Amino acid sequence: ATATATATAKISEEKRKSSQQLESFSPIGGWSSPHQVDCKSFIDETDEVYKQTSTEPSFMMNIHKPSEDEVSRIIWEKGCWECDHIKAVTKALSQYKNSYFLDIGGNIGMWSLSAAAANYQTVTIEALPDNYRRFCLSVNKNVFHNRTHLLRVAATEQPAAFRFHKSRNNFGGTRVVPIDSNEYILKDDKDIVQGVTVDSLNLPTQQPVVLKLDVEGHELSVLSGANHFLQNSNIVYAMMELRPGLHKDPRWKSIFQVLYSKGLKPYRINYEDETALDIDRLNEWIHFKHPRVRYFDVVWRLLRNF
Repeated sequence: ATATATATAKISEEKRKSSQQLESFSPIGGWSSPHQVDCKSFIDETDEVYKQTSTEPSFMMNIHKPSEDEVSRIIWEKGCWECDHIKAVTKALSQYKNSYFLDIGGNIGMWSLSAAAANYQTVTIEALPDNYRRFCLSVNKNVFHNRTHLLRVAATEQPAAFRFHKSRNNFGGTRVVPIDSNEYILKDDKDIVQGVTVDSLNLPTQQPVVLKLDVEGHELSVLSGANHFLQNSNIVYAMMELRPGLHKDPRWKSIFQVLYSKGLKPYRINYEDETALDIDRLNEWIHFKHPRVRYFDVVWRLLRNF
């Protein structure tokens, strides 16, 4: 009986400390959005799959069935996805007071939830219902409600409706494609999502922001709809998944010049090291080993901090 009472008291104390910690958080400069999802409206079903992550701090994460999704399979086996990138993002957040994490293309939330677990405010843009439902179940399981802001939209250059183009065995590989103006749309079509510009979200620009962008080839459209935000926000670190051929569209250089003017320098992330990149030589921005690989990771950071 004594052991049971001690265990009960310990649990109660942990809940009390957790409650006090949650009360210490405040919204991102009072910011809110009409696109924000109420995660408490999502309820666990009997066949949910959860994994204790290997991140620091660790948390319980809802994932797709590992046999049906590549990212979930890796999380199930290793406890995280893109682990080194997540450590770098958490480090960047730790160096700036009141910084927040903007995750465009959140998938099931590996990056955003890791930042929330480390007590940072997050804004996550994720359009696919199968993904943001799992994100919300993780938020509910870990009581991250006061540090997560999930927006159920697609970020794009102009307001428009899009249809999902789903990837087999990789929910995170889902792309959005514009809907033909003559296409008839059913009212309850779950494969349709509204596209909005990042600028229209009126995100905080005074607080330091760490940015992650991974939208399966839709990156230029996202950034073109974020001109005001890019120019006026205090971006201190940015991670992007990009595709070759950037030199073929002059908009890329204009966008990169804005980031460069903030003191951010670009580096391509290789398997074991990294390579400094030149925004005047975008034709060289390709995968370091296999030029035909259709994507590669680039990090923008302030030299004085890393």
